[in-house]
Amino acid sequence: MTARKGWSLLLAALLIAAGCAKSGAQRLAKVRRDAAALAKAGKAGEALALLDEAQFQALQAGRFQDDLELSLQIEELSQATSARKSPWNCLKIAEAYLGLGDRAKGLEWLERSVYERDFMNLDVLAGPPFAALKDDPRHGALLAAARAKIGLDREARDFQVPLLDGTTFRLSDQKGKVVLVDFWDVRCPPCRKEMPRLKAMFGEFRDRGLVILGISLDTDRQLLADYLRETAPTWNMACSFRGWGDDTAKMYKVSATPSTWLIDRGGVLRFFNLRGETLERAVSDLLRET
Repeated sequence: MTARKGWSLLLAALLIAAGCAKSGAQRLAKVRRDAAALAKAGKAGEALALLDEAQFQALQAGRFQDDLELSLQIEELSQATSARKSPWNCLKIAEAYLGLGDRAKGLEWLERSVYERDFMNLDVLAGPPFAALKDDPRHGALLAAARAKIGLDREARDFQVPLLDGTTFRLSDQKGKVVLVDFWDVRCPPCRKEMPRLKAMFGEFRDRGLVILGISLDTDRQLLADYLRETAPTWNMACSFRGWGDDTAKMYKVSATPSTWLIDRGGVLRFFNLRGETLERAVSDLLRET
């Protein structure tokens, strides 16, 4: 290959790359304009769905600057259209900053998810990509703060709720039993996926002292009634129909569903956010304790 031909190929490659970059920037700009137009038209849900999909694609492709811009727009739109301040937006922004190599900004937004928005999922906070921060004292401090917010290994916060069957459930009345408090909602796919497993687990362990309280964070009465009629859970079920404004959810600082809290026979919170086989093993172990 002659030097002239080599330079021609290199120039062509550079032009193609520049064209792709320009095309990508144009697509990103269009997504952001379309989302802004949808939000202005009162279609915030559609706008957020559009931005979420674009953000996920940018993250998967490693386009962290695009990821950051989309995540910041999601945060801005969420703040303007919802009273609920999601910690997940903070996590997305933190991940984007870390992808760009800005540890300080990444840690700042991760701290906001815990200190300002009560995010408490220790597996997420210590997992990738945040595991890269594990040697930073501030990361250790926020993990400790999240654990304290959960209240692990302390007496569970007491509450009383009216059940859908007209009776009342008070947590402190359940001493001597193992109690699973499950915050969920019908529109949550992982919640729906977990329902058959909860039904099987309750059938196996109820006679050994397991109590389950489901606290639905739904606001649509008919939607909840239809789902409960279809699935027929046999454990205690409560719903205030106040969504994220539910008093017990706020007391327990629930920021996402499903959110599970497993309490031992002495009323001490022992496990948080377990699901599947891990939850079944934990329940079985607590039931064997005296």
